[in-house]
Amino acid sequence: MSESSEGRLRRLWNSSIGPKIVMGLTGVILVGFVLVHMLGNLQIYLGREVFNGYAHFLQSAVELLWPARIVLLTSALLHVAAAVRLTIVNQRARPHGYATPRKYGRTSYAALFMRGSGVLLLAFIVFHILHFTVGAIQHESWDVWEVLKNGVWQPEANQKLIEAAAQKSHELVRHDAYSMFIVGFQNPLVAAAYVVATLMLGSHLRHGVSSMLNTLGVGKGPGRDLVERAGVSVAALVTLGNLSFPIAVQAGLLTLK
Repeated sequence: MSESSEGRLRRLWNSSIGPKIVMGLTGVILVGFVLVHMLGNLQIYLGREVFNGYAHFLQSAVELLWPARIVLLTSALLHVAAAVRLTIVNQRARPHGYATPRKYGRTSYAALFMRGSGVLLLAFIVFHILHFTVGAIQHESWDVWEVLKNGVWQPEANQKLIEAAAQKSHELVRHDAYSMFIVGFQNPLVAAAYVVATLMLGSHLRHGVSSMLNTLGVGKGPGRDLVERAGVSVAALVTLGNLSFPIAVQAGLLTLK
């Protein structure tokens, strides 16, 4: 890369435009993942075999899984970095607050709370990975195998079954993602945490999708109303879909049987 090109990129990054472009492009990737992730999890309603087959496919497709994880991690880091950079640029442009309270007009609460919801979502992503990917939280549910198909989870009663299943080959006993999913949401505190996080995600998407489309030039002229509706629609779809999981488990609509 030439020195002049590096200089242009540096100036673009130090302006308010560059971070917005980065947030818009990475936002497309992240929103796409959120939608696909939710649609995949909706297969929980199709039963144990379907959901476990879906989970097994994801884990076995290593050639797709790790590139996808790298792209998502890179996008998330760039998205956060651009948000921090944009905040710094805006603060430098207006180092002193407004003399009188601002009147935001049509600006939604979702737009005003973008930074706050972003920070909370970042913390929840870490929790979610530790919970369902690493198994560091509720590790007893992460170790549930296909042989554990009895009613409500009872750690002490099922401990021997876990130990027996753990001794078996992974090729012989497939990891029971369905049971892990149900057991995870049977804990009221975990279910409540996911409900709050889903509401924060919906708030973030409500403004984020519209802002992303505007940055990418879709919201010009007659497209303005379209991007507003797109933000509301995507936020509503993701919120309702993800809220259904902890609520269905707590209501007894999804069980281990």
